Amino acid sequence: MKLFRGDSLPDSVTRTAPRDRGRTFADHFCGTGLMAKFADNGMISLVRDQDLVDLVLKHVGYNRWAPERALAYHSPLLSFSTMRDTAFRFSYRADDPDLVPCTLDEATHFVWELAIELPYCIDPGRYGFTYSADPCNALPFLREQVQRGLELEAATGDLHMLANTLLQAAGAAHAAADRSLHYAELIDVATFLSSHDLTHRDARLVRNALNRASRDNEWLLFPKDPMPDGPGYSCRFVMNRHLKVSECLRLRK
Repeated sequence: MKLFRGDSLPDSVTRTAPRDRGRTFADHFCGTGLMAKFADNGMISLVRDQDLVDLVLKHVGYNRWAPERALAYHSPLLSFSTMRDTAFRFSYRADDPDLVPCTLDEATHFVWELAIELPYCIDPGRYGFTYSADPCNALPFLREQVQRGLELEAATGDLHMLANTLLQAAGAAHAAADRSLHYAELIDVATFLSSHDLTHRDARLVRNALNRASRDNEWLLFPKDPMPDGPGYSCRFVMNRHLKVSECLRLRK
């Protein structure tokens, strides 16, 4: 099966020099793969005493003005969709930018593709799988940027792109040397929630989550490698052969 996720660089990055935008993303991609929002100022207190049904309801069904906002904004889950266009619209939300294809170092918007055979079923709508770190899908970006960096250095003497690409290559090399087995889960939101008794859950969250999951064909990815130095999960889906960036775009100039 194939799942898609739309992403965009935050304002703090898009306001920087254009040559730094793709580098920021490539560092992230080559070094860590995909990181759930919980990794950005998430606190263990947000998820303590929350079962998986609670996490799914609050991730999918939240309202911006409601108490679950803090958890939704620092969720350990990552949203995907079976529909590419639907997934990509989530990269720009209310805005509708005029985007054109571009190279990685120019890009501000991206489409991730997760291609994987549906793994073993834990519960209805919930699947667990193990995988190995692998930088294979980052290598084309690195090769392209090495070539462009060499051309830029030859034409202008500017070593910036070439030096940064070599740093990214170090992240890919780290992934290639990783021999550990990683674990994650995929959740078909509508099927998973419908298989549970939701009678005593928050009716607003249930209504929102079921409506949105059905509308968007939403699936969730839950990276569940244990934290090396504390409780909980790392929320990091490391670079692997199942995950790739299938599209890079920027605003039309």
